[in-house]
Amino acid sequence: MTDPLKIAVIVKPSPSTTRRDDRNMGMWSYPVPEFEWDFSSLGNGFLERRVSFHDYDLIFIEDGGNWGKFLGENGPRIVYYSIDSTLTDAHYQKRLRQASFSDLVLVDHDKPARFKASGRPVVQVPFCVNDRLFAPREKTIDVCFHCGAGASNPGGPARTAMRQTLDDICARHGWSYVSGAKGLDEYALHMGQAKVVVNIPRTPINRPHRVHDAMASGAALLTAPIPWIAEDKIEPSKHYRVIGDLERDLIDLLDNGKWQELADRGHNVNQAFHTWAHRAQEMRALFAERWGL
Repeated sequence: MTDPLKIAVIVKPSPSTTRRDDRNMGMWSYPVPEFEWDFSSLGNGFLERRVSFHDYDLIFIEDGGNWGKFLGENGPRIVYYSIDSTLTDAHYQKRLRQASFSDLVLVDHDKPARFKASGRPVVQVPFCVNDRLFAPREKTIDVCFHCGAGASNPGGPARTAMRQTLDDICARHGWSYVSGAKGLDEYALHMGQAKVVVNIPRTPINRPHRVHDAMASGAALLTAPIPWIAEDKIEPSKHYRVIGDLERDLIDLLDNGKWQELADRGHNVNQAFHTWAHRAQEMRALFAERWGL
């Protein structure tokens, strides 16, 4: 078997990104045979010599929390992974600058063509799930809506309005309902307990990670329109439902019992293509093809 690559993973210094085996993102969450890694944070405005990471095969910069530049040409190659470039133009421009300092740009759900201006090779690599954290549980919640709001954030007012609308609908029908921004442990628990997860992306070009979290958790995803990404391998009506008439959609899924079939199809495609174990294999093959690693 090929020896694992040793990766320096640069992440923002928050508990949800740095705690091993219990991370909100799938990448770098639980042990895989393809990689070994250490987390570190460099902070905003960093200037770091890449040769100082000479003990590693690659440097992998995860979107957010570390804005700066690596210096010099000697040292490991740098991979930059962009996730949140679809929220505002400021988000995009900041990530485009980071991409220009890397040797390879990986893009979650944004259009790769938007990163061609970096002058670096760009590859679409969708979000993957920590499937040891997000998994089906006993279904005790009918409707779950854990999209963060905040009036100053993109999509915040629409999410606040949806929270109240769902509260009214669920009260009318006697459905159990949870909402509001939660910590990671409670968020993952509710995802796994929910029959239906409702989602509102922050912008029309944003596909939130919640799409994959819900499917991994065995919930039927009912969402406002999300962009189509070929590499996601998910299709509306087959793997998730796009909101039409919200109340009628929920009646059809819950009272008519259609949530389970939709949830099963979403879960199956997620487990086949979007676990960390699967993505690690794809990434190792990508690094081998490009650099012989």
